[in-house]
Amino acid sequence: MALFNRILVPVDGSSGAMSALHTVIGLQRLTDAEVFVLCVFKHHSLREASLSMVRPKRMTMPDDALKEYATDIAMSAKQSIIDHHVPRDRVRAFVKGGRPASTIVQFARQRECDLIVIGAQGTTDETSMLLGSVAHRVAGGAHCPVMVV
Repeated sequence: MALFNRILVPVDGSSGAMSALHTVIGLQRLTDAEVFVLCVFKHHSLREASLSMVRPKRMTMPDDALKEYATDIAMSAKQSIIDHHVPRDRVRAFVKGGRPASTIVQFARQRECDLIVIGAQGTTDETSMLLGSVAHRVAGGAHCPVMVV
């Protein structure tokens, strides 16, 4: 029996998420675990710089634009894993709306993940510095081990 059967890697386009992604690639090769890539979007949670990358015609519907952007991030992360010779059938990408930490924890529980690998610092807004990082909240609320990279 493998140490890990299902690994969750939350992504948000940050360098921290990319570090987590590369860690998961190595772990997947060792364990042949199924990898779940998850991008969580929250209305107005992405930085203004990120929103500037969304096509102008989509700006009339911010939720749709955020979901589209999150989908691009998730699919790009999935493809990056596949490009590192992880079998396509071992990688799945998901996009969810909601509060990042609680959505990640809930998703991991629902999918019976054995491990969550998350970047130490993602794309956060100013208030998150006061409330604590997403990684910290995930580590405190998850039912499984959390590796913060």
